[in-house]
Amino acid sequence: MSSFMIASIVRFLNPVIKSRNKMASSTSNNANNHQPTLQDVLSVKKCFLKVVPIELVDQIISFAEYWPHNTIKLAEGTIVRNNGEELCLQSQPLPGTFIPESETEGVDIGGVCVRTLIPARKVVFRIWSHDQGWSSSNPGRDIYEGSFTWFEAFLERPVTIAAARGATPLTNPINIKGRDVLSARQFELGWKTVPISKGNTEETCERCHIQCNVRASSETKSHTVVWSWDDRPGSQLAGGSGYGGDFVRSMKAGDRVSVVARAMYPGWANHVQKMEIDIYYVV
Repeated sequence: MSSFMIASIVRFLNPVIKSRNKMASSTSNNANNHQPTLQDVLSVKKCFLKVVPIELVDQIISFAEYWPHNTIKLAEGTIVRNNGEELCLQSQPLPGTFIPESETEGVDIGGVCVRTLIPARKVVFRIWSHDQGWSSSNPGRDIYEGSFTWFEAFLERPVTIAAARGATPLTNPINIKGRDVLSARQFELGWKTVPISKGNTEETCERCHIQCNVRASSETKSHTVVWSWDDRPGSQLAGGSGYGGDFVRSMKAGDRVSVVARAMYPGWANHVQKMEIDIYYVV
């Protein structure tokens, strides 16, 4: 189905969508800013199924980016100093059918069944932060060049159904300086880090760069970094941000997104004021 035909169907059924969404939690009257809930999306899909088959419904929903999402917010700010690293946020598990590697049956996380092997569609990071405000070395031509305070994301997967069911979001920073601290915590809770492939190569990494602070600035700056499932390498590397298309495509039902704040070298400090993550997925 062409994008023009999908758009025509969306416009034709737009009054129905608006009617279904008028009681939604969004306070905006602008349909483009509406953030649908899980029930909103399921209700609209049910309405679509009266006139088009399920395969086309999925295409319409994807074209309109009409996806539910989970949000996690940092409860309080923190300062990471001198080669430090703190685990700031861990999201709730991604909804869908989670099946442990050693099992043949699983459980539906979030009470929903997802019809695709790539349930995640978009991860949006919003970060308000700054570094220590000075540097003893000469600045580079780019305001982010030579910045040694930054943020990373890694993907965690439950090892057992019990671990997936017992997961709770983390919103208060934890000092994890040293990878052994993180590994011990993961082992205790029944989780593991998922290696992320880099494009079509055999190379993998455990952590993906999200954003670095403006170098030697004490002014809090907000950064919004969007990683999408259809991003390709090089599509988002400006302004100190990192590419995350492979990260989103690696996400499976039951996985959670974790964010670490970093600071390297004596004298450097990462002042984290606020942080939020939105994780969009299909149902």
